[in-house]
Amino acid sequence: MAEYLDSSGGAPEQALGHWLAAALVPGVRALRLQTGFFSIGSLRDHLETLRDVEVVRLVLGSNAPEQPTVEDIRALLPLLTDPASRSLTIVSCAGPALFHPKTIHLVAPDGTARGYAGSANMTEAGLGLNIEAGVVLGPESADALAAMAAAIDSWAARNDEGVFHVRNGDDLDALLDQGVLQTAAHRRASRTASRAAGEARRRVPGLRRDRLWRPATRIAADGTGEEAAEAVAEGTPGPTRGRVEHLRWCKRLKRSDAQQVPAGTNPTGKLRLAQARFPIDQQRYFREEFFGDATWAEVERRGTLYEECSVPFSVSIHGVDLGEQVLRVDHASHRVADQNNVPTVLGWGPVLGRHLREHSEVDNWVVIERHEDGTYSLAITDQRPGWAP
Repeated sequence: MAEYLDSSGGAPEQALGHWLAAALVPGVRALRLQTGFFSIGSLRDHLETLRDVEVVRLVLGSNAPEQPTVEDIRALLPLLTDPASRSLTIVSCAGPALFHPKTIHLVAPDGTARGYAGSANMTEAGLGLNIEAGVVLGPESADALAAMAAAIDSWAARNDEGVFHVRNGDDLDALLDQGVLQTAAHRRASRTASRAAGEARRRVPGLRRDRLWRPATRIAADGTGEEAAEAVAEGTPGPTRGRVEHLRWCKRLKRSDAQQVPAGTNPTGKLRLAQARFPIDQQRYFREEFFGDATWAEVERRGTLYEECSVPFSVSIHGVDLGEQVLRVDHASHRVADQNNVPTVLGWGPVLGRHLREHSEVDNWVVIERHEDGTYSLAITDQRPGWAP
């Protein structure tokens, strides 16, 4: 018999987190799920149990600006021990479309299948804070459950553009560079900017909610999860100033920066912030001047230290306003030798990155400005700026 879950009444047993905790027990044979948004807090309590599950199929959305964090996805890597029965797929849709299904399929220790289809994403908020509703299916819904399992399984064999299969840490670095994943520090900055904008617009009080569920393991011993991510070094913000100097920089896009690379070559997902004929020291200018007032954090990737910051940009392409996008800027001194003396790069992010891969902007111009009020803008245009050197 199908069961309806609805957390609007505030009953804890109606939260998906409690249903999942009761269903995902030692001895479970299979877990399949797909979700538009993901945080490791939704599965943190179950990571040890999942190591012994025969089949694990996870399909996660990469929906800007709430892409999964590389820290959360790294916590799932120990589960990917057998590609034939354990897979992790991340889906990033083109244009304004989202990857947005929310379904869970479980095979219990006795071999019976159960499933969930509803509104809740696999995040702590989806499982225990938001107002969510959905339907739990039991063995009598065998046809629907079989279709659910088959749909989730099918992603493991797909190789469409925008479908990414994660197998190891090298995959994570590539997805981070392409903007399919983001760092926890980047997501915090994006959320802070969005929250500030939302609070500025809101004119009435919101409905207050109590948490109905939260993971029992609030801070994992191995340093994974949202709470551990909150402990990532935030760096020291630059001095708070009123009006700042108006800075601007531009560059004509060659194939590498424009993500139009030869067949068999992966696009970098990056814009190299080079001198571009300006009277600047490119080894210091972008880190210390252009983005000097941003909040920089020190992170480690593949044993190498980087500094990075998240910067909200007002973005436009050929005069079309794409709104605000939070992009990652990172700086690494080792690039002075490795990348022709350009230590600072800007990540295009998923929206701009996809546009550049799908539409050639080679020989057009990218224009970045820091305005006197401290805000940033980025424009792609076919017109050479009159002030360009």
